[in-house]
Amino acid sequence: MRCKVGLLGEGDWIIGAHHYHLERYLSDVVDARKLDWNNQSNIQDIREGKYDVVIGEAYIMDIFRDMDR
Repeated sequence: MRCKVGLLGEGDWIIGAHHYHLERYLSDVVDARKLDWNNQSNIQDIREGKYDVVIGEAYIMDIFRDMDR
């Protein structure tokens, strides 16, 4: 079974390029999904442990900053 990864961000920001490319890249090895922290069902899924890993937008930005170096 593949690991489930949630990419957590706010509203329109999560459909931006960073989330899109990270979701696309990760989808080769895990089940990756964008999650909106303003969506109660997304937050409930996190609380219920439906994701093995949840990556927040600050960490996502760090990943892309490190890639630019």
